[in-house]
Amino acid sequence: MSGSKPDAAICCARRLPEGEKCRYYQPMLQLLYRENITEKNRLLYFLHDCKCRRAGDIIAFAMDNNNKEETRKTAVYVIGTCDDKMNYVRELSELMRGESYWLAHTALQAVFRSKCRGLDDTYLWMWEKYKTDRMMSANLKIAFQTNGISPQ
Repeated sequence: MSGSKPDAAICCARRLPEGEKCRYYQPMLQLLYRENITEKNRLLYFLHDCKCRRAGDIIAFAMDNNNKEETRKTAVYVIGTCDDKMNYVRELSELMRGESYWLAHTALQAVFRSKCRGLDDTYLWMWEKYKTDRMMSANLKIAFQTNGISPQ
């Protein structure tokens, strides 16, 4: 990981036994924020496989517009599987209100079936923007039901 081929290390790390992955969580997390790494999606899936993963470790990457949209989307997916994801409602709401449809959709999925009244305004805003979009509106209806609100 610290050698001249960190991308190769990332590919190999995916094959580690489940019980060993958390030992490499911090070094792999550091690679996520290095510029010269090309295998960021694979790295994010490695972090996803670690039981010790935390949204707080990944949220800055997901919010950084300098990162590719596809890898940011993967980061938001991983965040959605973290126990501490609801500590980052403000950031996820920002992504839901952003310009990227796919980041908005993935952020909405990240909080799927999580009751959070702090997202009501964002859900209503999204409803207005995406009410003719079948996929987004279907997910929003579930969010409304979960939070006990209704679109206006």
